[in-house]
Amino acid sequence: MSVFKKKFYIILLSLLSLLIIFVFFIINSEELRKSLKKYIPEEIIIIKNIFFDDHSMGPRDFLAYENQRNYLYNVEFIPNSHFSELQLDEISIDTGNSLHNANTTYFLETFEDKVILANRLGEIYEVSSSSIINETKTIKPNKYKSNLILNEESLILDLLVFNNTFYLSLAEKLPDCSYLKILSASIDSKKLSFKNIFDSNECFNDQIYRSGKMEILNFNGEDGILMTTVDNIQDEPNNSVAQFENSIYGKTIFVNLTSLKNVVFSKGHRNAQGIYIEGNTILSSEHGPKGGDEINKIQFNGNYGWPIVSLGKPYNKELKDPFLKDHRSNNFIEPIFSFIPSIGISDIEKISDKFYEQNNLTNLFAIASLNARSIYLSQFDKNFTKMNFYEKILIGERIRDLEFLDKENILIMSYDFESKIGILKSN
Repeated sequence: MSVFKKKFYIILLSLLSLLIIFVFFIINSEELRKSLKKYIPEEIIIIKNIFFDDHSMGPRDFLAYENQRNYLYNVEFIPNSHFSELQLDEISIDTGNSLHNANTTYFLETFEDKVILANRLGEIYEVSSSSIINETKTIKPNKYKSNLILNEESLILDLLVFNNTFYLSLAEKLPDCSYLKILSASIDSKKLSFKNIFDSNECFNDQIYRSGKMEILNFNGEDGILMTTVDNIQDEPNNSVAQFENSIYGKTIFVNLTSLKNVVFSKGHRNAQGIYIEGNTILSSEHGPKGGDEINKIQFNGNYGWPIVSLGKPYNKELKDPFLKDHRSNNFIEPIFSFIPSIGISDIEKISDKFYEQNNLTNLFAIASLNARSIYLSQFDKNFTKMNFYEKILIGERIRDLEFLDKENILIMSYDFESKIGILKSN
């Protein structure tokens, strides 16, 4: 390069630098910055954001931006996913009650060709599976008549359908304390007549409103309900009862549907919000403390370690981490998988092999999250000893409950505090 060209470039860069200083430090006009931003191509978005955003980035902000950009490396968003195009639809639930339509959480089950919905108040509705597919904006489910009336502080925790019977897990708030119950009612009757089939008879604090997830389990040749129960989830483990033999909390409980007797099935649980059962395979999805949400394979008499061991840590940064980190060396059952950072895990549901049929993928599951507002489409190995992979699918809502409709080959999900159903299908 000639001396003349070098001087020319030096002068040009100097003039450009002076122009930038003039625009941003002498004029210092937000309106001018916003106007100029419109003409900066998206391809140089870093420069666009640094100089032309409402507030220019400092070094720390720039590093944060770069970290976010790298974090999203190769991340797909609906309709794209790693294996197939996905379609997400949403349908509002109109029960005719304006007080409930806007912010009601629903639990989902299937019965014959219908989807059953139950809200926290114990109101149960049905809608045909086909209407969920065919309606574009709103469904108007039919309400079951019922004898169930809850006080204002009692809440339904889950819904289960088995052998023409509805089962509801209930956190009942009484003047002296809170108790965990299971109610049942035959579907054959014109009016649902709920009766109590399980009562904890053990007082617990307000954290009882968590867990309570139910599934049917054939144990020792007899059908019953396996239900999750919450432990004290505070940072301090001293108040925990998850390791206490004489407490039902921090456990999974098996309730025999013939004798109505119950037994502690497993212990050492913090807050399991999802459960899946097929044959002898039992999976649970469980909240850790800060970090360490778990997928566990549940065994009879198994001890899963809470509050002694957890990959999570206290929410209070001033507290020393009291949790051991190695399950196996401390004689506890290890999780199949732990999410770090935690995702605010909720339900877990098996997905048909037809969902990603063109890819010949089997043993697929959907794992729902509240705080991450996503579905994690996952695959386990055939013995459920490890998770092979997961793909995070951003939904944008807190997801409470999942149900897979085999005939329609769709995953439906209920949103927390939103009277809506999300519908996820593979194209």
